[in-house]
Amino acid sequence: MAKIMKDDQISPPRRGRRVPRTTDSRHNLGIAPNLLRRNFRAEEPDRIWLADISYEPTDEGWLYLAAIKHIP
Repeated sequence: MAKIMKDDQISPPRRGRRVPRTTDSRHNLGIAPNLLRRNFRAEEPDRIWLADISYEPTDEGWLYLAAIKHIP
């Protein structure tokens, strides 16, 4: 079916772009403490791990990137 649609230049209708909802700040929970206080020196192995998630809109939808870093 995909080949036929491509050959005939047919594409499904596109819906409006949806912005991903990643954070709901309407809660009574406190802010997480900064345990590192910008001290990125680990006193022993496997103690410090950093992580972040980002997203970017593309023509085919949202592209998500997750990064994890271990600080030895």
